[in-house]
Amino acid sequence: MAASKKKILLVDDETDFLWLTTRMLEEAGYHVFEARNGEEALTRFLKDIPDLVLMDYRMPGKNGLETSLQMKQLHPEIPIVITTGYAEIRVAVNAMKAGIYDYVTKRVLKQSEHKTIKTVA
Repeated sequence: MAASKKKILLVDDETDFLWLTTRMLEEAGYHVFEARNGEEALTRFLKDIPDLVLMDYRMPGKNGLETSLQMKQLHPEIPIVITTGYAEIRVAVNAMKAGIYDYVTKRVLKQSEHKTIKTVA
């Protein structure tokens, strides 16, 4: 029996980034669920219980950190990585203090060949 694919919840409001990253992760053997905002992410999180969450920081409505904190209350064992196009030290520090596994820029995520993802998922 083949091992089941690890599940990743990918949350981002940028359609192109969502599409490209989903394809990259699927090619690497992961099962990817997508959400485009915090509310949709919480619904998918509870429905699909992922092995890892990749969460954009800047989104309309709840930002990624607020959404991640809600997820951490529900399932603290699931690692969450905050992704952003804007590296901000203050946000990174707050994320790490809140128990977020990692905080990476989208550019680094694309170039790192999923080092963080392979470590966590």
